[in-house]
Amino acid sequence: MFPTMFCPMLVTRALADSTNATIFISYGTGEVRVAPVNDTLRVGAVSIPRQGIGVAGSVTADYASSSYDGLFGLGFPNNSALNSTPPFFNMIQEGKLQQNVFSVWLNPDLAALDAGEITIGGLNHSRFSGNLTM
Repeated sequence: MFPTMFCPMLVTRALADSTNATIFISYGTGEVRVAPVNDTLRVGAVSIPRQGIGVAGSVTADYASSSYDGLFGLGFPNNSALNSTPPFFNMIQEGKLQQNVFSVWLNPDLAALDAGEITIGGLNHSRFSGNLTM
């Protein structure tokens, strides 16, 4: 799931540097209690040291029964529930992307195993036709 509101993610607590705080985040019909931490986040070949993330301490039933195990926020920094710069913006600031964009493709065939994809730092030109102005 890639929301554009906030940026908590699940990580192993032993690898993280905790700030000893707790934040309650509501999203949709569920709520998550997270501990804000800083850790090295890896997305594909990109590594972001000391990235602010949230370690889930408890979740409501809506999240516990879901098919995903974390959230990766793509929203603006001022929308971050963790008061930290989201990974996408850190990738931009550190010059780790070929292009400062992300693109999302959702498969219109709801029964397909290939439900969609996200491309960070570029576009998958095979997923659209025509001109794209940025």
